[in-house]
Amino acid sequence: MSDTTCAICADRTPDPVICTSCTAKIRRDLDTVGRLRAQLDPSPGRAGSGTRAAGKPGSKPPANLTIIAMADIRSHFRITDDGEADPDNVTNVDADLLTEARWVIEERRLNPPMRDVFDSLRILNIHLDWITEHPRIDEFAAVITGCAHALRTVLHDWPETSVGRCTAAHPERDACGGPLRLAYDGHPVEAEVAPTPTHVVCGWCGDAWALQADVLLAMLRVVRPKAFPVPRAWACQVTGCNPDTLRQWIRRGHVTSYADEQVNLVDVLVRVGDTPGAAE
Repeated sequence: MSDTTCAICADRTPDPVICTSCTAKIRRDLDTVGRLRAQLDPSPGRAGSGTRAAGKPGSKPPANLTIIAMADIRSHFRITDDGEADPDNVTNVDADLLTEARWVIEERRLNPPMRDVFDSLRILNIHLDWITEHPRIDEFAAVITGCAHALRTVLHDWPETSVGRCTAAHPERDACGGPLRLAYDGHPVEAEVAPTPTHVVCGWCGDAWALQADVLLAMLRVVRPKAFPVPRAWACQVTGCNPDTLRQWIRRGHVTSYADEQVNLVDVLVRVGDTPGAAE
């Protein structure tokens, strides 16, 4: 039996260089970078493409230097005279993405157009399978994770509130214990369309639970998740609950309803599991 482990987490079996969980995390981070970089507006006073500048009409708010540095390929990490990192350093997202894309181009002897940061992202997405099998994958993963974190911070875009703790096996403790959150992988970001969750995923190990009633009911038994709101129609769709039955449960106080017409999915799952024939 081989003692080789994943080049990133050093816990799981590599396939061939890193494990499938670390591969999935890199893909999620790269998706996050692409989605949030498209929202990043370097204009003075704006944090994102949909954010209105503060102040009275006609006023000129101060420029956000963090965003300007993120979107400027000339930005670089500075070291002070005493050898320490400059406290004003920010993650140079565009510069980092361009550097990684140029590395792929040189290694693979490509000659694609490189007009802007989105060309860099296109190169990284197209060649991601090759990248995940390269010995340098741990360095690449660290860069993409740093870019995703920096963009989330400046755009105030953080994951869903944890709905429970992960029960996946862990080599050093009883269970992983990471935060379980609703995930929306593969859905386009459109302001006029409410996103639909695709699964529940652990923020640490990447273990995922499919959003199906029987799977979620099994999760309830072992995870004991916290309450989290979802649209009523979606709750009915994923659990198979009849909408009229759901309305009755809400009126009787069995299912928590919120001011925005959402319901607590945990309550719905419990009632579905305890009520034969609740599904359509």
